[in-house]
Amino acid sequence: MLGKLEKVDLRQIWQTEGQDFTPWLAQKENLELLGEVIGIEL
Repeated sequence: MLGKLEKVDLRQIWQTEGQDFTPWLAQKENLELLGEVIGIEL
């Protein structure tokens, strides 16, 4: 599947850090992907 990257205002996606971003990041698949991208095991 091909897609087009698009620049967005992150505050539209995650309006608050504690209620929106942190729970999203804490999901296992998102932590694994972040670890792969930055080169460390999380």
